[in-house]
Amino acid sequence: MKEYAFSFLFAFCLTYVLTPLIRRLAPAIGLMDLPDDRRIHARPTPRGGGLAIFLTFHLGFLLLFKLRWLDANTKLEMTWWSGFVMASGILLLVGLIDDRFGMKPFLKLAGQVLAGWIMVQFGASVGTLTGLPLPESVNVVITILWFLVLTNAFNLIDGLDGLAAGLCLISAVGLFGVSLLRGMSGEALILLLLIGSCLAFLRYNFHPASIFLGDTGSMFLGFTLASFALETSLKGSLAVTLALPFLAIGVPVFDTMLAVWRRSLRKFYRKAFPDAPADGGLMVADKEHLHHRILRHGLKQHQVAILLYLVNAGLVAVGVLSQLYKSRAIGIVLLAFLAGVFVVVRHLARTELWDTGRAIITGFRRPPGRVVAFLFYPVLDVCALTLCLVFALMVSDAYDPTLQLHHALAQHFPIWVTTVFLSLIVFQVYQRVWSRARFGDFLFLSVAIFSGCVIGLGLSCMLFPDEFDRKVVALAVVYGNLALTLIGGCRLLLRGVQDVMSLVKHSARFNRNDETAERILLYGAGGRLALFLREKALRTLQVDGIRIIIGIVDDDRNLRGRLVNGYRVLGNRQEMVQIIRDHAVDQVIVTMELSAERYAAIQNLCLEAEVPLSVWAYDEVEGEVFAETLRSRPPITQVDPDPARAG
Repeated sequence: MKEYAFSFLFAFCLTYVLTPLIRRLAPAIGLMDLPDDRRIHARPTPRGGGLAIFLTFHLGFLLLFKLRWLDANTKLEMTWWSGFVMASGILLLVGLIDDRFGMKPFLKLAGQVLAGWIMVQFGASVGTLTGLPLPESVNVVITILWFLVLTNAFNLIDGLDGLAAGLCLISAVGLFGVSLLRGMSGEALILLLLIGSCLAFLRYNFHPASIFLGDTGSMFLGFTLASFALETSLKGSLAVTLALPFLAIGVPVFDTMLAVWRRSLRKFYRKAFPDAPADGGLMVADKEHLHHRILRHGLKQHQVAILLYLVNAGLVAVGVLSQLYKSRAIGIVLLAFLAGVFVVVRHLARTELWDTGRAIITGFRRPPGRVVAFLFYPVLDVCALTLCLVFALMVSDAYDPTLQLHHALAQHFPIWVTTVFLSLIVFQVYQRVWSRARFGDFLFLSVAIFSGCVIGLGLSCMLFPDEFDRKVVALAVVYGNLALTLIGGCRLLLRGVQDVMSLVKHSARFNRNDETAERILLYGAGGRLALFLREKALRTLQVDGIRIIIGIVDDDRNLRGRLVNGYRVLGNRQEMVQIIRDHAVDQVIVTMELSAERYAAIQNLCLEAEVPLSVWAYDEVEGEVFAETLRSRPPITQVDPDPARAG
């Protein structure tokens, strides 16, 4: 214990002393972070504080080595340190130049690649993490990519007082715990150097910060954790060893993945994002990081930092638990993954989900050429049916295990893929326009796939009577369900994305911070409401302003409190005035057919509540009357409908 205490106290005390010295020196050499549109702080602040952590870590390692406290079994000995000090020294130089003069992104990336390559030359390998023998060239590329991802993860997340240093502290504590559980005392001692340094630096870096890490420090923290993550995940199942480093360094890595996906979509798919900045790119900074989004919800800087600390601590706890209960490790990781997906979809990744939906809607429209349109779905269906057959053969074990899978596929392909494909043709599936499909179209698709599977089952019985048993029936059931799910899902994709994006666009929960949005109350939960919402879904990407649908009023008592087409029925006509006042409604839209007396009653209620009333109608109108209406309509004002940007 005395070795652990000394390592921690040495790092803490030395960083505590060095940081204010660097803070005084920074203005003299021009290491100042000036406020601008992208930065949050309001006054010039010294940066380059990561130099204190860099010096403390390396001096501490040399001291531990000279005292011979590092275990003989540790992998982090002088050979590792020789490579690490060279690689991290290059990053330090790159960071100092960038903090002082600025540096082009690709030059900065080149320095990071060189640092990763040096670590590879001194034995760093992702192959030790996966336990899989990788070809040398592949191993080199993936290992360098590993260092790049984690280095830039902390570089990108360092946009808030104390955030990067605090997240590194929590991640290092998690890796320290894993090292102790695995009996890696040398690695644990060295990790305490990083833990003590980060904790001392937070004394000056937590909000309101008097000094920043700068690229000098943020890249060093990410690079150091990248190296430790490789060395502390040597054994265990593949799923757990791969998940552990990402759990330990979860928030920065997740933020980086969102940034890469978001910027890639906007950079390389300009058709879906004509409003995106022309100079945008993967290396161009934006204000869409996790801490920026949480700040827009009204939290203060220190509150955002603490919230993200807690999230990362939860991920670290999952990683440590997976090591304590190794027999249940995969279950723990899967449950954590499910909870993470729920949080991501509900709270964190709305901008990326919206942008992905825009790309899908824009990119997967019906092919314009007749020949292309005729070939698109048949080719897609044959590929889907083949994939379903391969999976069904593997799951149902309906082929001779002495045969290779591709031989079994060649034997079963004519029976199952061909019959279902011919059935799709017979049922005129390819003559339907699926972007305008209704329930009946999908019913025909289901019957076609079911009929093809029954015919395939009959052919299998006649052609291979000696081999026909319940495994073949299981094959038919698995294959049919997979085919229906995959083929139907491909056709539902565009429609589903449109409906979900429309629900998000008009949802009060997703637009509650937009003071310019118009709040709409709908009257009537019948068939006309579905048509109204469907028209809104088809116009999701059109620029018609934000209109929040806060709920529905309907006189059917059985619907009260329930969801209709994704919106809650708030009450009946007698409660409408109170609902309008409680929810600050700006307009009421009637989405059902009303008698003259009932319309007059609704109109009086709206007059009492002082809100305008509109009726959504789809009745037949004479052509001349309609043309005259269009000529007298005022021009439409165009605004950006993106709820993520609006919020």
